[in-house]
Amino acid sequence: MLGLVCIRRWLEQARVRCSEEESKQFQLNKLGDEIALLEKVLSGFNQSVGFCHNDLQYGNIMIYEETRQVTLIVSSD
Repeated sequence: MLGLVCIRRWLEQARVRCSEEESKQFQLNKLGDEIALLEKVLSGFNQSVGFCHNDLQYGNIMIYEETRQVTLIVSSD
């Protein structure tokens, strides 16, 4: 799962760059276990894992009542 490989790399970089205090504050020591659990849970499914920054929160989804057409409002940044 490519998405989880990327997040593992991010975690490695975060551990290198964060102070001990920041590492404790963000609980980086627990994230490795959480990533492993996520991998285990998702391993039985044929699906891709992707990450977003809440573009698909409820405020960015419009459904026209008459036609039931769905419009997604996403930013390009």
